[in-house]
Amino acid sequence: TTLVSLVPPLPFVPPVLRGAVTAVIMALGVQREATYMAVATTDPTTGERIEPNVLKNPARNAEFLATQLQSAGYFQLADDQALVITIDRASAGYFVVPVTDDWTITKDYWNEQTSLNNAQAVADDAGNTTYTLVVSPSDPGVANWVSTGGLNQGTLSIRFQDIDPESLRTVSDAML
Repeated sequence: TTLVSLVPPLPFVPPVLRGAVTAVIMALGVQREATYMAVATTDPTTGERIEPNVLKNPARNAEFLATQLQSAGYFQLADDQALVITIDRASAGYFVVPVTDDWTITKDYWNEQTSLNNAQAVADDAGNTTYTLVVSPSDPGVANWVSTGGLNQGTLSIRFQDIDPESLRTVSDAML
């Protein structure tokens, strides 16, 4: 970052340079895709594939975010099925539940609510710490529905942020 900050902004960025930067970013992303997918599909202690519709306890799997925990998994749902998730955000100031496809791309977010955070969701309790969310391809007519954007299979990556770093060890066991 120090080196990049020394380069003055160009008044006009040639398309070849923009294309080269995009290619580098894509190449770096492709190299990390297998690692990211393993977070959603593999048990970190055994290395075995986890079952669909099961979320792991929140853990620090984004090493560059000191105050974030993440609970990842993947879903496989028929059109008439739903995944019901109860979240206890404990000391987290913020959580978000985004639904993505197998390539971690959010589908149809402009027409459907494919993510939900604690500011948007309706809490189960007066203390605003517990939330029940319903993830499904079609609207079940309940509060806290998170659309899959029409997908029957994809990934979930619940992120908990603004967590006191001192409480990270005990918080992850209480959240899901």
